[in-house]
Amino acid sequence: MIKKLRTLFSSILVLFGLASCVQTQPTVRNALNIPTFSISDVTIVRYEKGYIGVSPGRLTDISYSNDMEDKNMVLGLLEMPVYEDLTNNWQITGGGYKLYSIFTDDQRYDIEITNGYISINQKHYRFLGEYGSFEYPNDEVYLHSFITYLDTATVHRLDWIYSDLVYAEKICEINNIGNLEFVECDWDSENLATHEIVTEFGSLYVYDSNIFYYNGTHYKVTNDNFSFYEMFK
Repeated sequence: MIKKLRTLFSSILVLFGLASCVQTQPTVRNALNIPTFSISDVTIVRYEKGYIGVSPGRLTDISYSNDMEDKNMVLGLLEMPVYEDLTNNWQITGGGYKLYSIFTDDQRYDIEITNGYISINQKHYRFLGEYGSFEYPNDEVYLHSFITYLDTATVHRLDWIYSDLVYAEKICEINNIGNLEFVECDWDSENLATHEIVTEFGSLYVYDSNIFYYNGTHYKVTNDNFSFYEMFK
């Protein structure tokens, strides 16, 4: 009887030990410590893709969506598995990234996957799920932002006489050039540029409160992260 009890007790200890070694597969949500919420809490989702290690001034591609399927796709990413990689495999020169963002009424949650890894708090998690893109974006064309490494610029006011630049006054320095979102547009006004924004990758020539020219193309600013009116008063 005592022998049977010892055997049973040993079996219980073994089972308990095995159970304590079993760990739940971590997910993107666990790695990023993102809380649980329902799709009704999501106001809009955002998708951005860009490149790593390229020259500044390269454009990213950005889209937004209010569609339920696209919201579900991004929410589904949170439940996809990851594992912590203790090697240096995440240190890849170049490559690209995908950034998915979830907006609620009062918060933004970002899921950035760079070369297949999610990095946070000096830990690097290998993403084991599938990537997705929006099936029903709000606009048919991508918005853009600049890839920049300094993210600062100098603003100059331009003065003209008969189409000749006669004076360029430095007004201020600004930050967060990388937060500027814009889309290509047609601009047929004969007005001259009023301001020049000098960045690490060249100059943006401003024609209106939300119109600028860069590298042969006119663009229209689409977000309010960068207020031309306030800056140019």
